[in-house]
Amino acid sequence: MLAPLDGGQVRPIAKLAFREDVSQWSADGRTVFTAHGGNRLDIFAVDVQSGERKLWRTFEVPDPAGVRMMSFFMTRDGSSYAYGYLRVLDELCLVKGLE
Repeated sequence: MLAPLDGGQVRPIAKLAFREDVSQWSADGRTVFTAHGGNRLDIFAVDVQSGERKLWRTFEVPDPAGVRMMSFFMTRDGSSYAYGYLRVLDELCLVKGLE
């Protein structure tokens, strides 16, 4: 169960994917925008009544090596948005006695 940020009525949302984060409600409260991260960030518009999902936008960085897309934020009117990611550049392993 989720409620819009404007304090509206609590209602279930059908068919949210596992590990999918709710990012923003539409102004009319009929759609919720969700984000699913990984080496790219897929943003879906999910109809609250039917559960119908439409890909809204995909974000990718030019060099995806070691990248984990993490967060998505959108203004209430949907006119502006931002996303964040984490980049792990390398790991150092020390091995002793290997010939």
